[in-house]
Amino acid sequence: LKAGTLERLVVHLLDPERRESDFIHVFLSTYKAFTASSTLIELLFKRDDSLTDPDNSVSLHSPLVSLVQLWLEEYSEDFREPPQYPTLGLLCAYMRRRIRFRRVLHIAETLLKRLQEQGSRLSA
Repeated sequence: LKAGTLERLVVHLLDPERRESDFIHVFLSTYKAFTASSTLIELLFKRDDSLTDPDNSVSLHSPLVSLVQLWLEEYSEDFREPPQYPTLGLLCAYMRRRIRFRRVLHIAETLLKRLQEQGSRLSA
């Protein structure tokens, strides 16, 4: 995809037929040049909601689950925004409302706790 809009890039990221590891890594390495993390989170979950069971009663596989896990594990610096960590808080809020994100939510909450502890040590 060349010169795609952010919305088109999100569609491509979450298309289960076009899961390209290289594209995902390049996107996560560069998106901050053209959008905020909070905007990306909102668009990702909006798109994911349009593709999955609206009442969240069925735990359908979502490409977003693995994308968020990768983002948290390999690009955790994107969420280092002391002292409140608003982007990570927003991500956790979206995941709390979706059953299929339970395991990844634990990763995010653990990261938040670690970042808060690091921040406390640095400010002490």
